[in-house]
Amino acid sequence: MTKSNLTITVQFAKGTKIGSENLHRTLRELLNRHPRVVNASVSLVPVPNSRSERLSDAEGRIASACEDVRGVGEELREWFDNLPEGLQGADKGDALQTAADELESIADEASDVASRISDVEVPGMYS
Repeated sequence: MTKSNLTITVQFAKGTKIGSENLHRTLRELLNRHPRVVNASVSLVPVPNSRSERLSDAEGRIASACEDVRGVGEELREWFDNLPEGLQGADKGDALQTAADELESIADEASDVASRISDVEVPGMYS
């Protein structure tokens, strides 16, 4: 039986009181239900309240997603580079190159969206 790790992220509004006992009880229940999980951790992440904080958070998530998408594209290019020459020109090689190109394009477009978000100035309630 393969053992695995589990990470739980709990988001909460700033100022919310979270009882550690509830988190520990939930974690224990998860570990009891999933015997293959040998290590579990909980991280508490405050959810931003203001509009500009939420936009900044969204920008960060988009940037992170861009890195993930770009990384998969790079893995596909490495896979292609390591194929024998006979397969590089075959359907498999073509499919790898097409997918890598599409992922690079998607990552570029999403990166543009993230930078456009950072250019938006959201007026404050009292300014």
